[in-house]
Amino acid sequence: MFKKILDARIADLWNLYEATGELAHPGEKGLLRELFLRRVLESVLPPQFGVGSGVVVDKWERQSSQIDLLVYDKRRVPPFLEENGHGIYPMDSVLRVIEVKSDLTKRGLEQAKISFWLLNPENEDGLKMAAAGNLSEGRSYYPLCGIFSYSSGLADIPSKIAEIGGLGATNPMVCVLKKGVFFKNGESHICFQGVVDAARFFINVFLTELEATASSRKPYSLIEWL
Repeated sequence: MFKKILDARIADLWNLYEATGELAHPGEKGLLRELFLRRVLESVLPPQFGVGSGVVVDKWERQSSQIDLLVYDKRRVPPFLEENGHGIYPMDSVLRVIEVKSDLTKRGLEQAKISFWLLNPENEDGLKMAAAGNLSEGRSYYPLCGIFSYSSGLADIPSKIAEIGGLGATNPMVCVLKKGVFFKNGESHICFQGVVDAARFFINVFLTELEATASSRKPYSLIEWL
């Protein structure tokens, strides 16, 4: 039954996408695309996790790019500011980051690469955790990044990802409805019969290790931030 309900919600997401396709204002159209996906994510997440959009910051006042959707852990440091699901989120609480696209283009891939690189632990100038983590040597898992796109005119997505030198993230995922899900900077690709199967697979894999990411972080504490 759970699978049927989730599939129905994903089908609604696609139907709403098509129904709002004639909107002329790109900003409003983009916000609606994010809202559709947000509702699906919220329906499958337990209450300790929240879905928001906005900016991620770290203790040293470094900032991310504008994030379309993110999943954060309510048990860690709370959002510094949040109103109607939009706000400023501490790096130590953010577990997943999603760029939402109506139509994935090469420029969209380039923008995602810049955004994701800021959240990559290998980037010396990127955002860092304020507290030591629970993994070896005080490490913790950084946010898993992904792109969710309703469509794309790109003929060969893996080659376009290779052209820009990858997506700047650790194990990024790209879902383009009707084209499939791409892994490992385009090196792996799975096709699906329909948009529901593709979206369900993306959501399932993208969120599967959510608790493992959360458990790698230090429990609630404000001392590092204040």
